[in-house]
Amino acid sequence: MVVLILLQGVTLPLSIYLSKLAIESVGTGGSILTLTALWALSIGINILVEPLTSLLAGAINEKLTAHVAMMLMRKADEFPDLSPFEDPAFYNEVQLLGRQATHRPLNTVTTSLYFSRDLVSVLGVLSLLGTLAWWLPLLLLSFTYPHVLRSMKLQEMSWNTLVGSQADSRAMDYFRTQMLSEAPAKEVRLFGLGAFFMSRYRNTFERLHSQMNRDRRRQAIQPVLTAMLSLLGNVSAFVWVVRESQTGRLGAGDLLVLVQALFQLQLRLSGLTTHVSLLSGHLKFFESLKGFMGRTPTVRSGPRGADFGRIEFRNVSFRYPDGREALQDVSFVIEPGAKIALVGENGAGKSTLIKLLCRFYDPTEGQILINGTDLRELALDQWRGFISAVFQDFGKYYLTVRENLALGNLELAGNDEELLEAARRSGFLDVVDRLPRGLDAMLGKPFGGTELSGGQWQKLAITRAYIRPAKLLILDEPTAALDPRAEYELYQQFTHLAQDKTVVLVTHRLASVQMADQILVLQRGRLIEQGSHPELMRQMGEYAKLYRMQAEQYKLEGVMQIDS
Repeated sequence: MVVLILLQGVTLPLSIYLSKLAIESVGTGGSILTLTALWALSIGINILVEPLTSLLAGAINEKLTAHVAMMLMRKADEFPDLSPFEDPAFYNEVQLLGRQATHRPLNTVTTSLYFSRDLVSVLGVLSLLGTLAWWLPLLLLSFTYPHVLRSMKLQEMSWNTLVGSQADSRAMDYFRTQMLSEAPAKEVRLFGLGAFFMSRYRNTFERLHSQMNRDRRRQAIQPVLTAMLSLLGNVSAFVWVVRESQTGRLGAGDLLVLVQALFQLQLRLSGLTTHVSLLSGHLKFFESLKGFMGRTPTVRSGPRGADFGRIEFRNVSFRYPDGREALQDVSFVIEPGAKIALVGENGAGKSTLIKLLCRFYDPTEGQILINGTDLRELALDQWRGFISAVFQDFGKYYLTVRENLALGNLELAGNDEELLEAARRSGFLDVVDRLPRGLDAMLGKPFGGTELSGGQWQKLAITRAYIRPAKLLILDEPTAALDPRAEYELYQQFTHLAQDKTVVLVTHRLASVQMADQILVLQRGRLIEQGSHPELMRQMGEYAKLYRMQAEQYKLEGVMQIDS
């Protein structure tokens, strides 16, 4: 492809020079057949190169797009912590790079090649002009240089505008999704939200459109002065050509060369300027990509091998990167095999504590000790290998049932017996049996699969947690879609099946925590009570108060009994 483009660049000065020789041969009576053949060949090369380069560009684009997408995914996978993914600036950057990756890499390659083509053409034409007057190339280049610089500056400003518009672009995507997706369709129609979301989309679009229009006007108007300066250089050269021809110092062939060269040079210099300015914009993409690839994780793996054992939170405090205080001076111990319940109202810090235990974040103050060793000193992959979890916002993967379950332990993907046994233990087997292809049924409507209910998705996630060979099992309010009775029964079954594991249960429903060895009560980021269910009931503190309030609500359903 490079050879084809460069060959195309040579044809312009070659065709001009052949035209000069053809004109001169008329006066000398020389043979024109060879010149005509060469001239036709130079034109034919241009005709053949265009479709070939388009064909190659398509293939290159697919590979480059996939390559950059893989780079972004690999880099995202390098972050063991959650802080980048909970940072809007990081998300804006990832979204921008992801969108631009579909065309910027190829455009950079093709623009570079066309720049090379035009550069070869310009150098060839300038060489022809230099044979007639040494100062002509210098004159034309000096008048064009300011236009090139200004165009590059405008491309840089355009990229900065694009970066600054990402929040609005994401908002437009969100509002459009609410109107076109299945999940919100019922509420959109029931509550008549169509006009609301379309209005929000339109207002955001108008703001973004106004911003982009300002950039486009700047792109269109500001280069005019420098372009006129470039044109002035060509006009000066043309005036000189006419005068030299009138005095007889230039022949007919020279005149043709100069007229053709000046006309083509103006076109090629304009193209060259455009390519340089576009390359400047494309390079801003790669600067951003380089900056993204250079990001370093805030959580790093420790040097020591990890062994599972006694877990101690010692005076742990944590603030999120935005400054929100989540935990304050929390201390407790989890012995191996213990069943621990974390309870408290929403925002008490329960899920934050789980994030620290999984080392998605490190404490701002204090330590998390495993058998007396700071968790930050342990090999991260080994530590996480001990953990299985069902999070409140668990993943719904549009894959087959088999693949969904095997994500907990990929080695079992082909072991139907193990997968079905795990499904039986979790109560998910009935769902599998009703699916048309069983374990090989595709899930999710986007790919023509079966859409599960919220409770069925949760049972699938719990089954996935069963399958993973873990020593620490974390349940972060995974049963929100289940009624209290179903939740209570599930936790009883779960505790029985996890007898040999350490279990940390997070919930704000207290019907399920009586089976826990120890209950930790969090309030506004502080650990205010801890003990067994009977101990906390006797203390008549916050736990007992919450428990009795919920018991009054549930007792008619027979979910739990009121303890005195």
